[in-house]
Amino acid sequence: MKWFRSLFGQKRGTKKTQDNLHCQKCGASMPDSKANRRWGICKSCRREQTREQGDYKRIGSGPAAVRVTPCLAWKCPQCGTVLRKGGLGQVFMPGDPVSMVAGTATCSVCNSTYSQSDVYGGRYDFHG
Repeated sequence: MKWFRSLFGQKRGTKKTQDNLHCQKCGASMPDSKANRRWGICKSCRREQTREQGDYKRIGSGPAAVRVTPCLAWKCPQCGTVLRKGGLGQVFMPGDPVSMVAGTATCSVCNSTYSQSDVYGGRYDFHG
């Protein structure tokens, strides 16, 4: 049985005890897991840290989830004119984050201005 203990480091029939890690922020004891080793802080401290940074990390909400749409045209909400997205495929690629888009888009008929991120993000897309 000596060879067994040397290979596995424990006696047969005994459970291996779990080594607990300690949170670097609050010092609380936490179980040894892949996530806890990676973060180094407990779940409640991670939640608090996410709240401090804002809810932008939540999937499906906020500007991080919005992408440039592949639609080639947009419709002016004021006058209803259908206009072409000039920078699509040249400056901005479909699937790029909208956070990279800056500036204003102007309707050529009524001269109303809109945010480029709204136009390329699909807010005024025209499917027709």
